[in-house]
Amino acid sequence: MPKRNNDELRIQIAKRLKQVVGKTNNREFADKLGNIVDASTIWTYTNGVSIPGPEVLIKISEVTKCSIDYILHGVQHFDVDNDIELDMIKLLRRAEMADPRLVNEIKKYILMRLEILEDPWGRESCG
Repeated sequence: MPKRNNDELRIQIAKRLKQVVGKTNNREFADKLGNIVDASTIWTYTNGVSIPGPEVLIKISEVTKCSIDYILHGVQHFDVDNDIELDMIKLLRRAEMADPRLVNEIKKYILMRLEILEDPWGRESCG
């Protein structure tokens, strides 16, 4: 059962990644990402073979202006400035390295902000 759920998750993420990559070919998209992954790896993401790790997700989000939440879960927070979302993620990483006890407080703050700013109509497209 868990394998099936993981397969479904990869397929859903692949569909959303295809949407955010658009008509850009894998090589060009890898270039846009600063070649942190190659074109064949982009193919594995957009065909549901694998899921991008955190660093790649952050870079995809920066380049496409789509939230990580949308890429992973199909939920777009339309009122959240993508730069703010990325800043929160980076802050969380720094806090985790400095003092792991801060992480839960920062996570609570991030979740609170996302709930306040979440799109009230539940739109699910990115762009």
